[in-house]
Amino acid sequence: MSTLTTVDVAALIEQARVAMDEFRFEEASALAQQALDQAADKDQSASAEFIVCIASYRLGRFQIIAVNGDAVLHKLECLGREQDLFTLLRFMSIACSQTNEIVRALGFADRSERLALKLGAGDGPIMLARSAMAACYFSMGNPWRAELLLLNALGLPTAKQLRMEAAIALLNLGAAQVQIFHLLRDAGDEQGAQKSLQRALHSHQECLAIGSALNLTYIMHA
Repeated sequence: MSTLTTVDVAALIEQARVAMDEFRFEEASALAQQALDQAADKDQSASAEFIVCIASYRLGRFQIIAVNGDAVLHKLECLGREQDLFTLLRFMSIACSQTNEIVRALGFADRSERLALKLGAGDGPIMLARSAMAACYFSMGNPWRAELLLLNALGLPTAKQLRMEAAIALLNLGAAQVQIFHLLRDAGDEQGAQKSLQRALHSHQECLAIGSALNLTYIMHA
């Protein structure tokens, strides 16, 4: 196999990023893996591994990111790449909640919110971090705690101006409220269940309105 130059590897990483932006996750993962195999330095290696992790998450391969993510987090932290670190912490949290590693999931979510506060980039990162934490409680079967976290996120001062972050929170909020509906209905509280279902409908309608305004094909939950 021929050895790629540093420029060639950088081009592969850029192609992988473009593929991610265009939702071509399989292609992005393959390009990033090719770049990783020939990476010339720590920064290129971290960039390629980061893309592989995020693509794995988007493809629902949660076990891959749950197993490999810690090493990538360490590399990103050492390189001072805090924005990528923040993104991977959120996705690690949700991935671990899907693999029933709840303690790890909560730990990553907590780290993501602390980093969001450190970044000082406004309410957007905080909203995303709280959405990740809410996903953990949703997976634990505690949608009431998830609902509270998401309502808190949506109540932040600039939340209404942060439409993508609000759409993600609303999508998760609706899912939590649907789960509350099922739990209340199964417990015999028909009135409470119907109220929760109405809240879920309202949350999803708000989410869809934002998606329509932004001309989005679909909205991801993180």
